[in-house]
Amino acid sequence: MSERTTQLLIASHRRFVIDTMIPALRSAFGSAYDRDPQLVNQRISNQYPLKQIDYPTIVVEYQNSSVSNAGVGHEEWFNDELGHLHKWYHSRFEGQMDFEILALTPLDRDLLADALTELLRFGRLDAAFAPFFNTLYGDPNGPVQLWFNQIAVNTDEITSAGNTASPAPWNPEDLLVYQTSLSTEIHGGYYNVDPNDIPQFVTSIQVVPYNSSPFDVPIVLDLTRNWSNPFSYYDDGKVVGKAVVSGTG
Repeated sequence: MSERTTQLLIASHRRFVIDTMIPALRSAFGSAYDRDPQLVNQRISNQYPLKQIDYPTIVVEYQNSSVSNAGVGHEEWFNDELGHLHKWYHSRFEGQMDFEILALTPLDRDLLADALTELLRFGRLDAAFAPFFNTLYGDPNGPVQLWFNQIAVNTDEITSAGNTASPAPWNPEDLLVYQTSLSTEIHGGYYNVDPNDIPQFVTSIQVVPYNSSPFDVPIVLDLTRNWSNPFSYYDDGKVVGKAVVSGTG
């Protein structure tokens, strides 16, 4: 099963959080980052680096703590992309966003940790960091981007798990990886996947006319010509005939 197919079939807020946070951070530490030339195009991923060239790096990890209904017995009704009215369920999620910072020197570790803390705490004061928040929350000057998923990051409080040092994964004799972790709370909402968005093959067609006239009008079926009712009719789910659609390409 391909990644795209999985996204169509599964309502996933975990992937939504990761797939939103990583591009947001990359937009902040991109080619326009002017605080420290060493941090331009900083590597940001959800996988731990195994090669020396990939250090320093920020490893993004989301830890979910709860998923709940948006309200007691809560449900919502609105149109899908095709204009069809559907019932939707809206879930809230709570969790923790972890940023693992790994570097080959304590100085590089601390510089990257300070840069990330500055972005989270003071980034709203600097227009250069606007792409980070626009990626998370949608561009306020443009069209709404986050229709069915919402995300909110608590940048008022950032916690740390302390510093550690361990041998590098490629097993050098005299090189350590220096690590620290920053964490913040995150919460938001997401909806179920609309099954009508999943493309499927038509295997059969069932059609029956239904007379909705308040008058008792006899309907005479003449198979030699197209049938029509002078009043109105609606499609119904009753089966009066069945055929299997098949063909060769």
